[in-house]
Amino acid sequence: MRKTIVIGISLLFFIGIAFQASARKIHCWDLNENYECDIETEDMNNDGKCNFRDCETEEQCYAVQQTGQNRIVEDGDDGYWEKGIAPPSPRFIDNEDGTITDTFTNLMWTQSAQHFGIGTDFQMNWSDGITACNTLVFADYDDWRMPNVREMQSIMDYGYYDPALKPGHPFTDIPLVFSTYWSSTSHPLVDYDAFHVPLKNATIAHVNKDGLKYIWPVRGGN
Repeated sequence: MRKTIVIGISLLFFIGIAFQASARKIHCWDLNENYECDIETEDMNNDGKCNFRDCETEEQCYAVQQTGQNRIVEDGDDGYWEKGIAPPSPRFIDNEDGTITDTFTNLMWTQSAQHFGIGTDFQMNWSDGITACNTLVFADYDDWRMPNVREMQSIMDYGYYDPALKPGHPFTDIPLVFSTYWSSTSHPLVDYDAFHVPLKNATIAHVNKDGLKYIWPVRGGN
């Protein structure tokens, strides 16, 4: 029997957590668990759409992705549980136009991790990076932007180090050392600081926006 989904504080809590945690959205009407809206099988109230009114069961609608770490240091740690949503395999699609689509997040990245130029001379401060991404026209798209901190972190894999990318990834021009990337996310209390993510180990820190970092354009997403 179809259960009634009560929209209340608990659902708002889950949505808030997911928004902050680089979450892969799993809609509660995704009964086939294939991340698609299947009208034929999931339009339970026959309104020509699939939405939360078509839920057959109550379930948590949002979950965070796995970190990629599977090495167990101590029972009960991240590698022990490997909690979160595992990305599909293959995860990345080479669009053969200089862009890569992440099928896990629906984000599209430039294939080159140094799209604006190879080497440290092409690093930018935060504001210039924002402008460079927002005005970029590439592969017939003009809606590029600087990724937020969760998006920047989403392609990182904590099972690997220097770079924190899973082997076999399709990206090119990966910097070998000091490859720290700006995110578009400012510090909540310090406007002149923004969060950045080093490709070496995927840690998150914040520094003054005048500093020079690499820029990796992105577009789209869930």
